[in-house]
Amino acid sequence: MDQINKIVDDEIITTKDGGTRKYLIRWKEKSPTDDSWIDRSELQKIDLDILEHYESSSLNSTKSSFSQPG
Repeated sequence: MDQINKIVDDEIITTKDGGTRKYLIRWKEKSPTDDSWIDRSELQKIDLDILEHYESSSLNSTKSSFSQPG
């Protein structure tokens, strides 16, 4: 199984049943052209730690990004 290098981005895909969050994954030892979108449940199975780290750092960076000098 491929290993995750990092989560590059995420977005919410809206469907008629609501929405689902997808994550853009950069795979270890692969080029950025091989990045792929996977859903949260698949990401949790592959690497729960990287998901938790991404979500905690995303919350922190969103809050602080407006107060940083430009």
